[in-house]
Amino acid sequence: PLFLFAVLNIRVVVLYNGGMFPHRLLLIALLIPLVALADAVVARADRPADGEREFVLQLQSRQFYDLAEQFCLRKYEIFLTPVERAVWQMLLADCREEHAWHLREPGRSQILTHATESITQFIRKESPSAEPDLLLRVRQIELLSTIVRIDAICREFGPQSAPGSLAIQASAEGLELAEAMLSQIEQLRKNIERQVAREALDRTRTVVAELLLMQARQNPADEALRDRATSAAEQLIKSSGDEEIRFKARCLLAESSLDGKNYKSF
Repeated sequence: PLFLFAVLNIRVVVLYNGGMFPHRLLLIALLIPLVALADAVVARADRPADGEREFVLQLQSRQFYDLAEQFCLRKYEIFLTPVERAVWQMLLADCREEHAWHLREPGRSQILTHATESITQFIRKESPSAEPDLLLRVRQIELLSTIVRIDAICREFGPQSAPGSLAIQASAEGLELAEAMLSQIEQLRKNIERQVAREALDRTRTVVAELLLMQARQNPADEALRDRATSAAEQLIKSSGDEEIRFKARCLLAESSLDGKNYKSF
């Protein structure tokens, strides 16, 4: 793969250096009724060729984020079917999310906003089948949660400040979309692969728990909001069969207990 990548002669450019993308979110998903797509489900080509995913991960581990993103874009342009292109759109979103953690503002907000908008444009243009469409929409919601989490961490360990306007917007939109997505998945689950439905439910419920916790942290006097966050994490522990998801839920539950100074529960 290294030889092939060199042959592509990809230029390394410094992206997101200010002004390229506005601090707004194209409202991601019109949550176009996914149920209407369920009849068009096809087998998913949900794996890149041998070694390609690993190559992207190796570039990221070495912090060659621009190269990883350019590689994903080139692969995306090569494939013809929406299912194949959806795989590379997903990997590209993963690269941009990882890259964001290593950027300063305004580049961090720009790259995450761009990642969500790119998925919106892909769904509108490519009209992928129900399963890739569903997973891409879930990925968008996760990106909104990432915007909120990064903002919270930067404020916690940096200069004290109020939440950024983009983080406030992402929090409200992300929670609204995640709760709507849970209803959509329940309608779709009989018509798509069980594993895909379960993964989408777990990931979406994780976002709901994360965003409720962040909102409760911003409103420490709102006990009802903290109770909702705790309940969402507890429900996730009970409903998920995925150990990684259950571990995340336990961490969220612990954070909620510490935020509420409920040390006995912790």
